[in-house]
Amino acid sequence: MVADASFPLKLGTMVLDGKKNIYGFELVVRNRPGILYVIGKEFKDRNINILHIMHSDTTKDVVNIYVVGDFSEAISSPEELIREFMENKDLFIKVSLAKKALDFIFSTSLFPIMINFNRVVVIGPAFIEGILHNLRKNLGHEMALSILYHLGYSIGQQGFTRYAVPLKLTPEKLDDLMALIDALFVSHGWARVKKYEVRGNEIIIDFEDNWECSFQDKEDPFGSHFFKGVLAGIFQRLYNKQVEIKEVKCITRGDDVCRFEIKILK
Repeated sequence: MVADASFPLKLGTMVLDGKKNIYGFELVVRNRPGILYVIGKEFKDRNINILHIMHSDTTKDVVNIYVVGDFSEAISSPEELIREFMENKDLFIKVSLAKKALDFIFSTSLFPIMINFNRVVVIGPAFIEGILHNLRKNLGHEMALSILYHLGYSIGQQGFTRYAVPLKLTPEKLDDLMALIDALFVSHGWARVKKYEVRGNEIIIDFEDNWECSFQDKEDPFGSHFFKGVLAGIFQRLYNKQVEIKEVKCITRGDDVCRFEIKILK
C-alpha cells in the first residue's frame, strides 16, 4: 500500500544535470503564507517540472528557497522565469541561477546543513566505504571492528546524554526511549525500528535498512559493530548496568532485518 511505502529523502543541494537542460534557482523571499504556491504555479504555468526543492530556516522573516527544474518541455527560458518572479516585489527579494560545477548544480546559500537546529554533515559512500573497508585492510580485521564498536559506544553514550537525559527517560519509560531512538535514527538516515519486544532481562529490536550493513560488500560481510556499540552505549546508560549485545539476524546474510538481542546483565 502507498500509505506504508518508504520514500527516500533527497537530502542536500547538489543535483546532477544529466539532461543538460536542468536549471537551479536561488530564491530569496519574504516568509509569507502561500509563497510555495506562487513558486509552484509559475513553474506549472511554464510547463517546468520541479525536480528538487529545499529551503532555509522558516522561523525567519526572510527565507532562501532552492528549486531545480527540468526545462525539457518548458515554454519559457530560465531568464524569463527570473524576470517574472522579480516583478513580484512584495514576495521576492532576489532571484538568481544556482551555481554549476561540471555536470552538477548546487546551492551556495543553503549552508551549513541543519537537522533540528543542529549542524550535521553528510558523509557519502566513498567516505563510508573507506571507513568500513580500508580500516580493516590497514589495521586488521579485529582491530577495525573494535574501533567501530567503541566509536559507536561513545556516540550512544553521548546521544543518551544529549537527548534522553533532558527527557528524564528511565527503564520504566522504555517505550518512550524506543520512540526517541526511532525518531533519531530515521531523521539521520541510520535505520528504522520495525519492532521490539521485552523478554525478561532481554530487549529484542528489529531494524530495517541499517546503514552500516547496507554499505557492506555482500561477498565479505562482517555485521553491525558500530551499530552494536551505539546500542550498548544507549542501554548501558539507561539501565546503569553492563549489557551484552548479539546480532542474530543481518541483512548482509539475506535476512529482512538486523535483529539485536540486548541482555541487561545483573
